[in-house]
Amino acid sequence: MKRLLPILLLTVNLLACLLGVAAENDGIAPEAEKAYQQGQFSQAAKLYEQFISEGNESAQVYYNLGNAYYKAGSLSKAILWYERAFRLDPTDKDIQHNLAFANRMLLDRYEPAPQSAFVKKWNNLSHSLSERNWAILSIVFAFLIALSVGTYLFASGKAGRITGILGMVLGTILIVLSIIFASKEKNRFKGVDEAIVMESVVHVTGKPDRSAKPEAIIHEGLKVTLIEQTKEFTFIGLPNGDNGWVLNQSIEKI
Repeated sequence: MKRLLPILLLTVNLLACLLGVAAENDGIAPEAEKAYQQGQFSQAAKLYEQFISEGNESAQVYYNLGNAYYKAGSLSKAILWYERAFRLDPTDKDIQHNLAFANRMLLDRYEPAPQSAFVKKWNNLSHSLSERNWAILSIVFAFLIALSVGTYLFASGKAGRITGILGMVLGTILIVLSIIFASKEKNRFKGVDEAIVMESVVHVTGKPDRSAKPEAIIHEGLKVTLIEQTKEFTFIGLPNGDNGWVLNQSIEKI
């Protein structure tokens, strides 16, 4: 198994590169890149926004726009676009790093909900590859099963047949897990309505009324859950489980 794993990972990476080469080459905005390299970060952000509005969407473009906003001093917009990039490619290490770095600059500190060791390891394993790569792995494991069936059918000795059976069992387990993880990653953000606080200071009230007394104060860059929306207010959930109403213009949906 120790020898098999590197081969499988190499196969996945090669297949992913072949399937994704076009996607990786998408999203190049020369004018925005030039402005960024010249230190014109606000102009770069504007050009990236224009580029995206023309239908050019990719994790790389969103990530670059997040970088431009960060350099321009807009933490909330940087986090917003890092989050959008993360949803398109949650396995990208650069996106993960910059999003985590930006989040460390937030004024609001909330502890994440506790998870059991098993759930944490299960999620980490699932998140280690993208939906596409888990799907590719399932194909690799299907070939492993086919190879094992051939080994079992054409083996001349008992040891060969046992090897074939073990290969079929192992391949079946691995293909089931890879399909489960592919489905899990596909639905990771499905039905998850979240937003980023865009204003420097936002009052959270107990009712959708401008005259209501603030029950909490939150700051730019914080990620909140969207629960309900009216014409003027949105009912949000905070990371600690509290909730309340904020003005619609104070947040932007991821």
